[in-house]
Amino acid sequence: MPDRPDWSKYLPGSERHSLEDMSELAVRLWSPDTYDRRGEVIWMDQFDYGRSNWKSVSWYGTHTFKIVADYPYRGGYAFYLGTDGTENGIAEIHRYLAPPKVNKWGLEVSFAAITNFRSVTIELRRQWGTTLHTALAQVDNENSILEILDEDVDWVEVAAIKDIEYASGLFHHLKVVADFDTGMYTRILFDQNEYDISDYTIALSTGDAYYFNDILFYFVGRTGETDYCHLGQVIVTANEP
Repeated sequence: MPDRPDWSKYLPGSERHSLEDMSELAVRLWSPDTYDRRGEVIWMDQFDYGRSNWKSVSWYGTHTFKIVADYPYRGGYAFYLGTDGTENGIAEIHRYLAPPKVNKWGLEVSFAAITNFRSVTIELRRQWGTTLHTALAQVDNENSILEILDEDVDWVEVAAIKDIEYASGLFHHLKVVADFDTGMYTRILFDQNEYDISDYTIALSTGDAYYFNDILFYFVGRTGETDYCHLGQVIVTANEP
């Protein structure tokens, strides 16, 4: 056919495309970071190996945590978090990571709201010596707002958001970036919208000397309802611009 390459003339293992074409190849293969390719991906999980080292915590009730094969994000599995209808019930999972001391950190999650819910929160902690840095971003579904936790441990509204779509397999994306060296937030992203939060200070506290990083995901259900979501992907980035 005209205008088609003759692949038969190439030997096995020979070069087809130069390195200049890798960006196009990455797009076609679908980058692991849906909408924000800034920063260096240093860790990610799509739960293909089960719960691994994720720890689960039930706050105010007995909630459900399991790996499921239905409606994953990109891999073969998703992490199911369900609340039992207890008032203020929170399903939390968290995982400790190795403590490399880098500059700006980013935490991104992809979650599908299968039912209605009160809120979804992500938290990025770094304990470096006696100082604990805590950066939190929250989708407040009851009030349709996007929030962060400031230095006074108060929720600050960043933006109004549209109503969350409840559908199996329809994933939303939430990311927060913080500079632990300066103690300041950088930006927050929800779905395709980005907001500058560089004027806000992250929460700080002091205690005994430890060295660790901790990532957390919270799902808060409604009182009297059995709510659940699927967490499909978690990405941690470093050296964000």
